Amino acid sequence: MKRNKLIILAASLFLVLISACNSLDDSNNTVDYTKWKADNDAYFVNMKDSVGYVLYNVPVEQGGGSFYYKITTPGIQTGGSPA
Repeated sequence: MKRNKLIILAASLFLVLISACNSLDDSNNTVDYTKWKADNDAYFVNMKDSVGYVLYNVPVEQGGGSFYYKITTPGIQTGGSPA
């Protein structure tokens, strides 16, 4: 009796796993990535020219790369160090 339940459970699990797996359409992913890449590049080109954005280059010792940032609310410059 336990063996029959185990076989039914294993078969059910197998069927669920098989039906849950579907093939990915690579052409659709390529189109999505191409659109995202174009939108992303345009966004950063426009950001570079926007007022108030600053490009910060991360030192190579800390991982390298770069990012843009904009200070929307300046902090208090006369305060002490948080440490």
